[in-house]
Amino acid sequence: MFCPNCEAEYVEGIKKCPECDIALVTEIPDEIIVPEPDAELVQVAQVFDEFEGEFICGLLKEAGIESSYRSFKVPGYDQMVTEQTPFRGEVLVLDEDAEKAKQIIDEYLKNLDNQEIEEKPEEET
Repeated sequence: MFCPNCEAEYVEGIKKCPECDIALVTEIPDEIIVPEPDAELVQVAQVFDEFEGEFICGLLKEAGIESSYRSFKVPGYDQMVTEQTPFRGEVLVLDEDAEKAKQIIDEYLKNLDNQEIEEKPEEET
């Protein structure tokens, strides 16, 4: 496993680079997009778990937006949450991509809500 940012190699079982706080990959991509040193990351979504965070990152990646999931969990403390919040993490993007990323997430959630409404059986009266 490798960090796509700093290219450090890690043993199997490690999922995130402790230095860069991003998910590891099995191969270092040919082209690595590294933000400018003064680039600002902004939150575009709060998520309830790692799966939801990684799923949203996947949606954004398909649209050409680099993103990362940052967990609020503290390793070594049995995944204890550091903040008193129902959320367990956040999705971050570069400031310049934030508006487009929020539109993509909102559109996905709107489509998801519409599907749930269509799938609900009509109540009997």
